[in-house]
Amino acid sequence: MSSLRIAASVTAMMVVAGVGTGPSDGRFAGYITSSLLVSFGVGFAIGWIGVVVMDHTFKKHVKRKFSQSFAVGISILSGALGISLGVGLQVGFINHLVRLALVVIGLPFGWMLLSPALTQIMGLVRYSLSKASLIKP
Repeated sequence: MSSLRIAASVTAMMVVAGVGTGPSDGRFAGYITSSLLVSFGVGFAIGWIGVVVMDHTFKKHVKRKFSQSFAVGISILSGALGISLGVGLQVGFINHLVRLALVVIGLPFGWMLLSPALTQIMGLVRYSLSKASLIKP
């Protein structure tokens, strides 16, 4: 968590100091360098926020007695699906690669979300079908 605070502080200091405000003094190379630094700082901060959220999600799933592979898979797939949707909003959903990414990520994600409920329903159906053959007192 301290890395996240440091990245946010550095990015805020850069913005307050005027780094990345534009080529007002005619030095384009300085503008590009400062813009890259600000972009790196913001990207680093957002990345750490994503890691913290995924770690929190993982711990909650494990606490609720889901398997670790399920918790890791659902965390990674939800992050990847969010990234794909964001790219789709920026580039456009008409792009074939965006649609391919959404299908390749969305199908396993949907299956992982629905599989626990489907397993429970199938167990209930099997029990109700076997009720007739149970020993009656």
